[in-house]
Amino acid sequence: MATRALHAFLDGTPVGTVTQSNHGNLSFSYDNAYADQADPTPLSLSLPLLSNRHRDKAVRSYLEGLLPDSEGARQRWGREYNVSPNNPFALLAHVGRDAAGAVQLLPPDDDPTDVQSRTGDVQWLSDTDLADLVQDLTTHQSDWDPGKFGGRWSLAGAQPKVALFRDAKTGQFGIPRDSTPTTVIVKPAVAGY
Repeated sequence: MATRALHAFLDGTPVGTVTQSNHGNLSFSYDNAYADQADPTPLSLSLPLLSNRHRDKAVRSYLEGLLPDSEGARQRWGREYNVSPNNPFALLAHVGRDAAGAVQLLPPDDDPTDVQSRTGDVQWLSDTDLADLVQDLTTHQSDWDPGKFGGRWSLAGAQPKVALFRDAKTGQFGIPRDSTPTTVIVKPAVAGY
């Protein structure tokens, strides 16, 4: 039975591997080198280090928690990446580079970015770009596209939002292109509230 893999990194450190079988079953195993460290941090309390291999239910729940709750957003991603919107593994193969909690989920051929590789490579947004981004989030409440402006992050929750970097000196907003961390989440008010 063939499997597909996503390598998990925590703040740039290799942690383990998520696999998906041809039948869609998920599993996660911590790398021995990571688990044997003096004080390793689990990816999630639902994926404890005491067990080396975690099965579908716990892994699926963890991956689902990294994705937007909005069915419309997932449908949009599914169309954009030509994958099932109900397959968290397939979605995160495309948007897992900057997941919550300093986690990266990457296909085997992708290199992780970590703290040592930060170069400050930020795509700065003009005022018009920022206004367009906010307008897009406001207009597409049910099928927002977090990656429209080139970001490769996954933000959980039902409301449309996007993570950006804000320069503390100039106040300018931008989209990090390397491992420069995002510093703000732009989340317009939900219509009707």
